[in-house]
Amino acid sequence: TVVTLVMVSLPLFWKLTVEDTTPLHSLSITDKGLIETPFVTLLVLGSHAMDNKFSEEEFQQAEQLLQQMAGKEVEFELTCILKHADMMVAKTSLPESVPCSFNVPHMVLWRN
Repeated sequence: TVVTLVMVSLPLFWKLTVEDTTPLHSLSITDKGLIETPFVTLLVLGSHAMDNKFSEEEFQQAEQLLQQMAGKEVEFELTCILKHADMMVAKTSLPESVPCSFNVPHMVLWRN
């Protein structure tokens, strides 16, 4: 499944958000529905920044690149759905041009 997203920035982290969730509804992933705005966290700021896998230099480069990408659409694929009692996520395959500080980029679809 290919999803078109728009880059947005929050004070605590950079993320991709899904504006049109229509393609996700066809997955029939849960009877509980999706969270209001499914998202992929790309870079964590503030006190949780140590969750990032980047060095300080890589972090600064990624943040600068994400600032340049803010508001732009990005397409990526959902490669698999992972279900847990408290959460459901979709593993994602991001374009190389999109920095992500996590080893396994994923979209949060549902939370308890």
